[in-house]
Amino acid sequence: MRLAGQVKDLWERNQDKMENRIHEWIAPIKSNKNIIPAARKAFHQWQPLRAYTNTTKLMKGGEVVFSLRFHGQEVADIKVTKGKNPVLCVSKRQNINNQKLGAPAIPDKVNWDSNKAKEFRDYFKKNDGEIKTHSPEHAIETDLINEMRKTSSVKKFGGSFSDIQPVLYAGCPIQIPTPLIWDGKQPVPSEKGGNMDIVARRLVKGKRVRLSVWELKKRGASAAEIEKAIYQSIVYASTLRMMLRSENCGYDWYRFFGFNGKAVPAKLEIEAVPTIAIGQKHIFEKKIASFKDDLTIGKDQLILCVAYYDKDLKIDFKEIQCG
Repeated sequence: MRLAGQVKDLWERNQDKMENRIHEWIAPIKSNKNIIPAARKAFHQWQPLRAYTNTTKLMKGGEVVFSLRFHGQEVADIKVTKGKNPVLCVSKRQNINNQKLGAPAIPDKVNWDSNKAKEFRDYFKKNDGEIKTHSPEHAIETDLINEMRKTSSVKKFGGSFSDIQPVLYAGCPIQIPTPLIWDGKQPVPSEKGGNMDIVARRLVKGKRVRLSVWELKKRGASAAEIEKAIYQSIVYASTLRMMLRSENCGYDWYRFFGFNGKAVPAKLEIEAVPTIAIGQKHIFEKKIASFKDDLTIGKDQLILCVAYYDKDLKIDFKEIQCG
C-alpha cells in the first residue's frame, strides 16, 4: 500500500501550500516564545477545567488565546493581553453547547477573576462526574494525557506503562494540526485540516526518544472505526515526518517537540499508535492480521504500534510487524 510513500508524494505535489501552512502554525510560537509562557502564568486554572494551546489560534493580534476544556470538550477561551486582566470568552456556539451540559450562560467576555467566571468554573467543579460530554474520545484523550504527565512510573497508567510524556507547550496540552487527513480511502489535503489526538515523546531502548502519534477510538468503537484508526495514525505520523523534514521550518518543529540537537537527525523514528479499548482487541487483531505496508521512507522509519486501554487506564502497548 505504501501509505507513507503516498503522503510523501502528495506533500511534494502540493509542497508550497503544505510548507506555507506548517510555517504559519509554527511561526507565532517561535516569535513569541517568551510571551506565550508568560501569558499562561497570568491566570490560575481550577480542576476539572484545563487550558489547552492550539497552534491555529494561539495568537490573535496582541492576545494569547488558550482553549478552556472540560474533559476534552472546549467550553470557552481564555484571552490574555499583556498588562490587562485575563478574560474568559464564550462564543455563541460555545454557550449553546455549554447549556446542553447545564452550564450557566456567560456574556461574550468577562474577567477571569469575576463573579460570573467563578460561577462558571464552580458549575463544572461541583458537577464533575455527573456531566456527560458529547465526545467520549475527547474525554479519553484528557485521561490519557493526564496519565502521561505523571512523573512516577508507579502511578503512571497504574504502573503498566511508563517512559512517555505528552508534548506540551507553556505547560499545556497542545493540538498538533495536520494539513493532510485520511478520507476513508486515501490521504488527501484538507483546507480545514485535522488534528493529531496526542503527540508524545517515548523513551525506548538505547535511551532514544521517539515521537509517538496516538489516534484514539472510544470504547465500543465499530470495526470500521478501528480500521480507520490504523490508517489515520500512519497518515498523521507520516505527515509529522514531512513537517520535520521541511527545509523551511523542520528544525523549528524539531525544537518545538522538545529536542535540543543542532539539526534534525539523519534518521527519524516515529510511532503510529492506534489506541483501542481492550474490549475491542479482538477486532483490531482481526483487522491488523491482513494489513501489510512498508513504513520505511529513505532512512526514516515509521513504527506501527497499538495501545490497548482498560477501564482503569492500564495500557498494554505493543509494536506491530506489518512489513
